[in-house]
Amino acid sequence: MNTQTALVKNLRDRIDRILLLGSRFPLWSEALSMDVRLRMAIQKLETPEAGGRPMVLALLGGTGVGKSHLFNALLGLAEASPV
Repeated sequence: MNTQTALVKNLRDRIDRILLLGSRFPLWSEALSMDVRLRMAIQKLETPEAGGRPMVLALLGGTGVGKSHLFNALLGLAEASPV
C-alpha cells in the first residue's frame, strides 16, 4: 500500500467515525449538513477525477464552532491546525 492509499484509508476511517458520532444527533441540522458533506468527500476520495487533480476541502464556520478540531481529527494530529 503506497503512502497516498494509506492516507486515504486513514481519512476514510476517521470520517466514518465522525459520521457515527454525528448520527447520535439526527435532528440537528448542523449534524445532517456535516453528514452530507462528509459523505460527498468520501465519494470524491473513492472516485478521483480524471487528470489527477487534487481534491480541495474547505471548512467554513463561525468562531469557536470546531473547524480546527474537525481538521485535526481528520488528520489524526492534535496540533495540525492551531486552535
